[in-house]
Amino acid sequence: MKLLPEFVLTLTLAAAVLPGQVPAPTCGLPHIFPLPEGEAVTLRRTAHFTGDRTFKIRENYTSQTLIEVDFYHIHSGTDFDIFAEVGEVEAGRIDTTAAALGPFVSAFSERTFDGSINPDLGIKAIAEDVFGAPPDIDHNGKITILLIDVRDDYVPDVSESYVAGYFDPLDQGQQGNLADIIYLDTNPGSLSGPQGSIMLAALAHEYQHLIHYNRDRREELWVNEGLSELAPVLMGLPHRDFALFLDNTNVSLDSFDGELADYARTGLFFLYTWVQLGTGFIRDLIALTETGVTGFDSALALHSQPALDRFAFQWHLANFIQGAGIKGYGDAFSLPRPTMHEVVTTFPQADVGGNVARLGARWTLISQRRGLGLYLAASRSGERPTLTLLKSPDYTVLNAPFLYSAGFQANGVPIRRRQLMVMATASTAVSDSAGYTLYVAHLDDPMIPPAAGFFYPNPFNPQTALSPVTRLLTSPGQVVTLRLYDIRGHEVYRLGPRPAEDNAPLVWNGTLQNGQAAPSGVYFARVGVGAQVFTRKLVLIR
Repeated sequence: MKLLPEFVLTLTLAAAVLPGQVPAPTCGLPHIFPLPEGEAVTLRRTAHFTGDRTFKIRENYTSQTLIEVDFYHIHSGTDFDIFAEVGEVEAGRIDTTAAALGPFVSAFSERTFDGSINPDLGIKAIAEDVFGAPPDIDHNGKITILLIDVRDDYVPDVSESYVAGYFDPLDQGQQGNLADIIYLDTNPGSLSGPQGSIMLAALAHEYQHLIHYNRDRREELWVNEGLSELAPVLMGLPHRDFALFLDNTNVSLDSFDGELADYARTGLFFLYTWVQLGTGFIRDLIALTETGVTGFDSALALHSQPALDRFAFQWHLANFIQGAGIKGYGDAFSLPRPTMHEVVTTFPQADVGGNVARLGARWTLISQRRGLGLYLAASRSGERPTLTLLKSPDYTVLNAPFLYSAGFQANGVPIRRRQLMVMATASTAVSDSAGYTLYVAHLDDPMIPPAAGFFYPNPFNPQTALSPVTRLLTSPGQVVTLRLYDIRGHEVYRLGPRPAEDNAPLVWNGTLQNGQAAPSGVYFARVGVGAQVFTRKLVLIR
């Protein structure tokens, strides 16, 4: 097992966080790969030539139209060349002097920084050691770095983000430049100043993409981007603020929509993976033709590790506990703890819980001032998540296999603690999300069966959902009513009053009281169970 040395964790992960700046640097690859089915690539040629050579670049980073752009050849090395866009040089945004270019060249080819896993090696050598060899599509043994104004519609003082760089798969064929190219932005990116280290981080990020393409061209974005986020961390370069993810851990691990929190989530997961399993695992993962969850599970099997379900569970646990014998990131590295999704301080409560994203984690803090113990029971809606209880102050895990019960009638768990954390997680077997509701009370509170108010799925689509209804679990022996209101407060549907049967759901199939289909939008369900009344927001999508 390969572990980061303590000084690496201290310097890299404490001092090299990307500033919480606007605009924030992002990667262009999620927007340009894969090529849309049936969409042709077109080339628009320039009328004159003013530099050392031309390259084809994207007219807009999301466009399938390429334009010819003139470049100056500003550095020639043994295994890489650097070209600068003529227009950017003339605009003063690229400094081609040795003073500006020298540190950039040195970092890529010779030496990285304090906090790197090997400061005596450059970005190129470390990336190839960890991730593998680049393609060499043009058989010249060189990487080409293009410094360009990425056409990303960036507007100074207005744009909240910009594309700091990208690898373009088109360059690995005749439609592109038939070369191993990395594109780095020079507007607002820069070779020097505070932006200089960010440009180097983007270089490390995009070089991983180039290497990855050589071994696994169809890898899912959450894996590919996560490994690229790992690259600058290993080289002592600025990395994403992981708090962007820890502020909301209830997101599917294997999703990626290009948000900053997606980069933080996948980057932190693959940092944990590297610390726990080492470089050999990363190289094996990239070499597999299987992708996504399937590929990760296969790589875990090669290394005699439990499946991703268990590995992700341990990761979420490590993000919170950070010590006490839990395998994490090393003794010298501390994360901000995940933000609680809800805090319970009054009892009894029959309205605790929610949906848990696939391979995500939902956190609840239960805190009481009284010295009495707590009583917990759980009910589920749809697919069942795993509930893990952690007691304070040592955050050890409590075994509670009988926490789930039908209607909260039996098998609850008495716990004599003033404070508990509940971590709800959902496995890869969950198609989208899993739902649960907790009942929390003091041990001396009367055990009155409460209403388990939980709609599932939510949002829902009556036309496409596997179960095209929204359900409400209720407790037997109570009288139930349901009133649905639209966003303007108009009642659109009612059901009951009627007796609640054991575990029988209330069902709304997405129709109005007159039988017509309800339009897409937000609705509010007012539910009465016996003397209890509560309201839920529903989202209907057609």
